Amino acid sequence: MFEVKGDAVIATATELRREAGRLLERVDRGESVVIQRNAEPIGVLVSYDLYRRMMSTIGQMEDLKLALLAMHREAKLRAGADELVPLEALMQEFGVEDDAEAEGARA
Repeated sequence: MFEVKGDAVIATATELRREAGRLLERVDRGESVVIQRNAEPIGVLVSYDLYRRMMSTIGQMEDLKLALLAMHREAKLRAGADELVPLEALMQEFGVEDDAEAEGARA
């Protein structure tokens, strides 16, 4: 069983296929539609405005998380409790290519 908050409607994947127009009308009125298959949620239909706001909020939260990590790291460095790691080592560890080097390798 899963939890649905607010004014969400639950519809099966079969209902979505048969009644897409009616379900989209509900989304247009501000409702969310949780789509389920085999009694498990597989997706949610929401208004585009709500989707945009959610994506913006997620972006802001990611920015805040990075800022907090940077502040924590700076505090540890100032206290001498941490060592600097070369950027190249981090890039190699996470498999990130330097754009300039990647362009040179392709040329």
